[in-house]
Amino acid sequence: MRLFIIAFLGTFLFSGCLTGPASTNVPTPISAKPTNQVSTYYVSTGLGSDHHPGSKNQPWKTIQKAANIVRAGDTIIVETGTYPERVKVARSGNSATPITYQADGHVTMNGFTVKADYITIKGFEITDTPNDDIDGMGIYVAGNFCDLENNYVHYATRGGIYLELGTNSCKIINNKLERNSQFGIVVHGNNSVIENNEIWGTIQYHPKWITPPSYVDADGIHFFGSGHLFRGNYIHDISLSQPENTNPHIDAFQTWDGKAEGPAGSNSIFEQNKIVLGDATTGFQLEGGTHDLVIRNNIIEAFVGINAHKNSSSPYTIPANLFILNNDWIGDLSYNRSEYPAGISFENTVNSMIHNNIFAEQRDQVIFIKNSTGIDTDYNLAYNSDDSIPEGPFNIHDLWGVNPLFANPQAGDYHLQVGSPAIEAGKTESQVTNDYESNPRPPDRGYDIGAYEYIGP
Repeated sequence: MRLFIIAFLGTFLFSGCLTGPASTNVPTPISAKPTNQVSTYYVSTGLGSDHHPGSKNQPWKTIQKAANIVRAGDTIIVETGTYPERVKVARSGNSATPITYQADGHVTMNGFTVKADYITIKGFEITDTPNDDIDGMGIYVAGNFCDLENNYVHYATRGGIYLELGTNSCKIINNKLERNSQFGIVVHGNNSVIENNEIWGTIQYHPKWITPPSYVDADGIHFFGSGHLFRGNYIHDISLSQPENTNPHIDAFQTWDGKAEGPAGSNSIFEQNKIVLGDATTGFQLEGGTHDLVIRNNIIEAFVGINAHKNSSSPYTIPANLFILNNDWIGDLSYNRSEYPAGISFENTVNSMIHNNIFAEQRDQVIFIKNSTGIDTDYNLAYNSDDSIPEGPFNIHDLWGVNPLFANPQAGDYHLQVGSPAIEAGKTESQVTNDYESNPRPPDRGYDIGAYEYIGP
């Protein structure tokens, strides 16, 4: 009899648990999934709730919720809207299955701090970053194999896109970076690709940075480490006329050697980039420790095209093995000569080559060399439209004071016209196989001088 009562009570209690009222405060659970299964999750400001499962019909409300849940191979679709959040990414993907954050429509938010590997971020508008050393960047990455594409980063407090020391093999492609403090992009580590980005209007003093240090500046790209490719980037309109720019030293590309930033840039390629800056600016600022760079098929409009030097007080090695090939270096005859404008300036630089370049409208030195050895300069063309003779050095294959017959230099069109003396007047260089527009340079005859190979009418 006792056994029967116990069994009856057990059945009754178990049945009551099944039929009792459900709690209205329990969120919909996220089901466990096999480790090899990948998912697509959704985030929406309108229909979203972080108690939802993150599906298309029941999306999450915050991107951070997705960042806390996803696993390798997952994709987060962020739907149109404004998301007032700084997203911290700590979960990694892997080589076969990265984690992707994808904006669907116009998505505005406060940026990403990524401390993970194999992360893809695409299509976001990023602004209003906090006043912070790390979170003040539009996108900050301390991890390998990131892919940052088609983002618009503007007016960020501490800078646009930043790859931290030890960050390797990332892609920064087709991003727009406008009016960010200090820089558009900073690259450390090894073997990253920085391609087809547009950078403009960088500012020195952001109003949200209350106590900036004395070294604040306004540049395009800072690069460190080794093995990078910089291709097709457009850096323009960074100037002293902007009210936030009190006294910057404006550089399109800059590197230096120091403990905080790691080694200066080396073993990297710069090709098909366009720089349009102007007075008091430098295209490439290459300081002590820079070595083994190939700068080819670029168009640079700046006060100084390249400034390569080692400061006398610097403990680091001098710039070396710089290959400057088939570029157009465009100055302006209105520049103040007492400020020493130049096409290329080498001081304390060794074992470098300057071939097949066009220098136009250089108010002072075309090529300035001081305390440097092993500098091979030849097959260059220099021309000033006021018929002044460009200042040397002049070598046997150079064309000095000869009009290159640009198609329309006033409009920034530096294609060669038919009959240009630059056609087939250059030297065939193994490190240059195509031109600014990726047209092949024919190996069976002399290369054309400058960034463009003449194709014909």
